[in-house]
Amino acid sequence: MRGPTQGLTKAGGLGQGEREDKLIFMNALTLDQVLTGAGKLPADEQEMLEDLLRNRRIEAWRGETAGEAKKAAVAFRSGKLKAQSVDSVIARLRASK
Repeated sequence: MRGPTQGLTKAGGLGQGEREDKLIFMNALTLDQVLTGAGKLPADEQEMLEDLLRNRRIEAWRGETAGEAKKAAVAFRSGKLKAQSVDSVIARLRASK
């Protein structure tokens, strides 16, 4: 069996085996168990964990946003999206609420 921290410190993409290991690890711990474990850390390590989690979430959001922007650029260049005025986009957004 693999250790509970394997794959947590790796940067970059995950291979197929690593993805499966990550899923097994994620299913092995509940949120309550993770919070309990984090609560046992010293205050400085809790702050470090908080920063690490926040930064990982920010990086994931940036990656997702970049991916969506690339898809939109491809769609625009292929003619699937048309140029629109800012005012018309804002009016449609407000109308959709």
